[in-house]
Amino acid sequence: MFLLRGKVYSQATENNVGDEFYLENLFKELHSAKSDTALLRIYTEIYHNHYNLDTIIKYADSASKVSLRLSDGVSYAEAIMFIGAVYNQNGENQKAASYFCAALNFWIDSENLTKQAVCYNCLAVIDENLNHYESALTNYSLALDLFLQTGDTLRSARIYRGMSNTYSGFNLLSSADEYLNKALEIDLHYSDMTSVAFDYVYLGNIWLAKFFNTKDSNNLNKVKEYYKKGLSAAEKSNFLDALIESSLSLQKTYLIIAELSSNDDFLVAIDSSRIYKGLAQNCIEKMSNRTREFLYCINDCREKILLQELEDAKKIIDSLSNVFLSDLNKFETIYYEDFGPVLSLFYKKTEDYKSLYLFSEKYKYFRNMRYSLDFAVKGEKKYNATFFGDKLRRLEQESADKNALFHKNSDSWRVNLIFLITFLTLLIFIVIVLRDNAKDGEKTFKTLKQQKNDILEFNKQLSNIRDTSLRQNMEISRQSQKINEQNIEISNTNRAITHSIEYARQIQLASMPLKRTLKLLFNDLFLIYKPLDIVSGDFYWCGETSEFKIIGVFDCTGHGISGGLLSMLGISILNDTLAEISSGNIAAEILNNLRKKIISFTTKEVDDGIDGAVVAVSKQTNTLCICGAMRPVWIERDGEIIEIMPERMPVSRGKYQNKPFVGQEFKYQKNDIVYLFTDGMTDVFGYSPDTTSKKQLLKFSQKRLKTLLSQVYQLSLGKQKEVITYALEDWQSGLKHDSLIDDQLMIGFKL
Repeated sequence: MFLLRGKVYSQATENNVGDEFYLENLFKELHSAKSDTALLRIYTEIYHNHYNLDTIIKYADSASKVSLRLSDGVSYAEAIMFIGAVYNQNGENQKAASYFCAALNFWIDSENLTKQAVCYNCLAVIDENLNHYESALTNYSLALDLFLQTGDTLRSARIYRGMSNTYSGFNLLSSADEYLNKALEIDLHYSDMTSVAFDYVYLGNIWLAKFFNTKDSNNLNKVKEYYKKGLSAAEKSNFLDALIESSLSLQKTYLIIAELSSNDDFLVAIDSSRIYKGLAQNCIEKMSNRTREFLYCINDCREKILLQELEDAKKIIDSLSNVFLSDLNKFETIYYEDFGPVLSLFYKKTEDYKSLYLFSEKYKYFRNMRYSLDFAVKGEKKYNATFFGDKLRRLEQESADKNALFHKNSDSWRVNLIFLITFLTLLIFIVIVLRDNAKDGEKTFKTLKQQKNDILEFNKQLSNIRDTSLRQNMEISRQSQKINEQNIEISNTNRAITHSIEYARQIQLASMPLKRTLKLLFNDLFLIYKPLDIVSGDFYWCGETSEFKIIGVFDCTGHGISGGLLSMLGISILNDTLAEISSGNIAAEILNNLRKKIISFTTKEVDDGIDGAVVAVSKQTNTLCICGAMRPVWIERDGEIIEIMPERMPVSRGKYQNKPFVGQEFKYQKNDIVYLFTDGMTDVFGYSPDTTSKKQLLKFSQKRLKTLLSQVYQLSLGKQKEVITYALEDWQSGLKHDSLIDDQLMIGFKL
């Protein structure tokens, strides 16, 4: 919206003083006005010169009423357009659209093409805010057609800018960047600094989106550059809204830099953000714009999160959430696109992965509902074919013709002058050369003769070198062919090995219980199984007797092929072990029998072993037989994790090989959840969430996993699996290397 400009948002101190004095005199004059004509003049001056949006609405509405009494349609239409612009600034799109439609009807009747085009452009912006993209494209087309009819090249730049915003929403950033640069070129040509300010800010938004897509710091530098240019142009234009938007954007950018920094760089970025925070605050207090106030609070919340002032941040989050969620249809864009990243950052800092996952799912749904990539592509084709077809080509052709004519007239005399100077210079050079040659003819002849002899000798040497080089090239070619043959052989060998390992993986998976077998034994269950390499050193197993349903997870020493071979031995032993157990704690006896067989099947040189945990669920009583070899068993009850500690010895030969596993019994309650997992689930590396100190790689840890399970215990086990997987992936995000260092296995089931 560009209706409210000029003195309305005057920023310089001396201008503000002048405006306030002028407005004060207008208000005094208002009390003494005796006719509707005088009232209309004063009301119009006030709403044109005031910077408070509520005041603008009040006096524009008064002007519209007086205009109706005077049958002054022009004044009436201009007043309601101002009202529509203010409602649009406050995000009240439906109200804004009704005022612009009313004004448009008048301008159509009065055949004022320029005003019609302005209304169509404003309606297109409102349609974008309401996600009515087909209607927005239509209104942009109508506005462009009218601007071209009136020869208004400057305002056609608004169409480019509007379409750029549409494509930004679809994440078609290249198209958005292209159209916005066209708008910027026109606005710079006409020195429209208000429009230039918004062009630069929107370019900054595009490159910020590119940064989030690529994580390339060079893109972040471009973001700062564009926002600073936008701020400079806003200061020159005295347009308060552009000044607020550019300063808020710079504050946000430096906070993002702080989030990615540590130590001194972190503090410098925070200090820089506060400079622009103060500027935005001063401007917002003058403007009373609700949307800008929300953005200011969102930036303030981000700052408090980065400074670990989480209680204060929580208060802001609760306040904003109450407002946005009270009317989500109205506030969904700012809630998801602006508030969403800060909300996600807060959940990460507090390690509330359940809330982070649930919000991310809502955001995905919002994006899918709001934006259709298929529609975006069709919209771009339609726009290129219809809106930017003959109309824009005609405009660009007219501009090109004018430029060509100008250059033709202005450059012809330069061409002639350059030709004359070149000719004279060449003539002088020839005279000098001929004179010198005449003086040194004999000397030159002798020199040329000697050079000829030198060249003949050089050619002879060159011929010898060429022959040698040819022989070397032939040898290199033979060696290269040999290397290629070896590479092909290595590639074929690697392919065969990989195929064999893939086949081994299929055998390994086939030897473990099927998922449907697990679900037959334990009706409500989830399984996370992620090998580090193709085959895994982690495996799971289940079995059943007349008294017990049994399940276990195991972690062999190593991973890949070595771990996979040991896991196959373990699975084979476990499949035969139930028939050999007669008494005692069945979980402990399973581990004792597994250790006995592994020792008997391997030599003394092999000291690799297996960590694991086994749980046997009694069919007659609410009793669990539990035994862990270096691996705990967790039981969740009403949000509290009960940890059954393991016995501190592995299933292998060594100093503990003659010490039997004992196991424990546990009385469970209905709806208790049992979790079994290997150490690969908690050894995933990620960055510490505390960005105020030096970044440090940390493991996810059992403590974080416990906290996460306490958050999600009320969810279904299927949803728990999704949240756990999401949390581990988020913990690794931002690392340039693979932070997964071991196989991952986790099973959860409800009793």
